[in-house]
Amino acid sequence: MMKKYLFMFLIFAVPLSACSEEKTLVTEVAHFKGEGAYWEAVYTYDNNLYEDKKVGWVELKNKLKDQLSEDDLDQVHIELKSRDTTSKGNLGEMETRLNGNSVKFLVGTINFKTYYEDDFELTLTSEGDPTAVIQMKYLN
Repeated sequence: MMKKYLFMFLIFAVPLSACSEEKTLVTEVAHFKGEGAYWEAVYTYDNNLYEDKKVGWVELKNKLKDQLSEDDLDQVHIELKSRDTTSKGNLGEMETRLNGNSVKFLVGTINFKTYYEDDFELTLTSEGDPTAVIQMKYLN
């Protein structure tokens, strides 16, 4: 008798638990934001841009400096981790757009599909500065 109840419980519980982990696919533009002691970061996923060119933008804002230079970018190494991939590089070698104390840079495929529930981890290392790890989540 106990086995029958256990079997019935599993029949109903497993499908219910599978439904509770359903994710919402990003079909337009979504911003994933995080903040550390020295940097703010925003990963912008634009579905149309991704479908066309397989890229997205990350914007970093330095909290300690009013102006970033190309020399500053040469010193910054990034590692961007997602559910599907890890991207690494040096900001000075990437396509960037500087504007005061912020820099935007292009990243390739981060996830094969992007969901609002995704988390991204950005690690920044630079000579003479402490390593910064920023957790980015969807910004409503």
